[in-house]
Amino acid sequence: MCKLMRIFRILIVGFLLISSLSEYYMYGRERRKIHVQDTYAISCRGVAEMYSGILEGIDARLDFYTNSGYTHYFYSPADDRYCNPWGWKFLYNDSDRQMLKMLIEKCRIRGLEFVWTVNPGDGYAWNDKDYDFLKNKFLMMYYNGIRSFAVRFSGDDGDYQALQDSLSLHLCSSLSEKVQVRVLNDIPAATFPSDADAAMTLMKGYHFDNEFKSEAKNSDAVLCVLKDWSELAKTALVAVAEFARDPYAYVADVAMEKAIMALSPEVKSPLMTFLEHTGGVRESESVTTFTLSEWSREKSSALLSEFEKISRVPEEMAVSSSPVLLESLSPWLTEFGNLGKRGCKTIECLDHYMNKDLGAFWISYIGSRMTDDEKSSYDSHKVGEVKLHPFCINMMTELTNAFTSMLTGGQTLRNLASTLYARPNAALDSDFTTCMHTAGHLVFPIPAMANTCRLLTGPLPEGQILLLRQLATDGSLVAEFVVTSPYSEFDLKAGAVEVDVLGDVDIYESIFVYL
Repeated sequence: MCKLMRIFRILIVGFLLISSLSEYYMYGRERRKIHVQDTYAISCRGVAEMYSGILEGIDARLDFYTNSGYTHYFYSPADDRYCNPWGWKFLYNDSDRQMLKMLIEKCRIRGLEFVWTVNPGDGYAWNDKDYDFLKNKFLMMYYNGIRSFAVRFSGDDGDYQALQDSLSLHLCSSLSEKVQVRVLNDIPAATFPSDADAAMTLMKGYHFDNEFKSEAKNSDAVLCVLKDWSELAKTALVAVAEFARDPYAYVADVAMEKAIMALSPEVKSPLMTFLEHTGGVRESESVTTFTLSEWSREKSSALLSEFEKISRVPEEMAVSSSPVLLESLSPWLTEFGNLGKRGCKTIECLDHYMNKDLGAFWISYIGSRMTDDEKSSYDSHKVGEVKLHPFCINMMTELTNAFTSMLTGGQTLRNLASTLYARPNAALDSDFTTCMHTAGHLVFPIPAMANTCRLLTGPLPEGQILLLRQLATDGSLVAEFVVTSPYSEFDLKAGAVEVDVLGDVDIYESIFVYL
């Protein structure tokens, strides 16, 4: 019986051992998978906060840095005089040292290396005296618990590498624990915001310039410098971390998608549409525009679909969980929606013209042009300026020229009757942007050489009849026509010297030509 019990125990222990080894193996395999996935080509990935008031919200930011894959936190805020140009030679007081120790501990528990960064600016004399002061200050900061240091210079007038090597040698030879010294000027850095406006930086996307990419590929460190903090900074942080993962495989659009997921995932689709058409290096790359002579139903339909998608973006963005995102992008989003609507009107206008539905074309045309206020608003917050906005402007110009040529038989638009009218008249000024209300009736003299009248009106009033009457010298009726379309063409009868438009409508042009 005892022998059976011993065998049973051996079997149980063996089973448990095999189970443990299997679990260890599976855990190890999963760890290896994660390790491969999370391996970064660039080992030092740093965030440098260089603005004032960094203590507010510091815990959430440090969590984000860690979760995004950063390894180093470079401390050099604008309001710490002890590490800035005007006070770098001063020594920390007790309360400020305690604040530093608190930050060091916050970084430590998150696995971030705290890097105390001094910025002598132009105040560093590049002589033995300033070198000794810098070295001694690093020694003093070492005894405050700091093991990583960095120097940032404003100019380009010193041997940064020699300084770094010398400081590293002196500190390592005199201290019991290993320290790290870096010169920020030698670390490839991407700055947020890179423009005056954080929203403009976001809209340009993270297409790093060639200099940054070339330097970073040959470096063991990369830096994201924050000159300011807002939720939009997350896009820069994610992009830099994504670049550090594999500089040779970096794709800006993929990085931006990941950044949006960190920023406001519920608006990924409309925000990506917005960013595709707002100032990036590859702006509107997937869209094909065309000229009037290149028109086809397929091209027009494809572009209309894109404009319709654009017009819906502001409404779809309204569900974002990031008020900062919406507030920052608000004026551009408004113009983006306007661009989408304007593009839809342009395509509608174009299709009517190509289908020879001139009445529908004309109504669409007068509703498609930008007003002066709309132009001013667009110029303040430009979107789609590489392809889509120019398409709308150029296509309307092409349509204007083509329509004018059709109206006048190939001649420049010139109202012959304008020279016969005693006072300025918006309906005879050869300008499609102006109009004159009939107020019951409106009379135009017929030039002697004209044989055709082409009338362009606003939308015809429902339930009311609009007449075009041709009158003789004595006022008698020569001919009368019912106007049934905003674009109408009438033959001028012999003996008629005036045209009288009866009704209540806007007259944009009454064009008299000889055909």
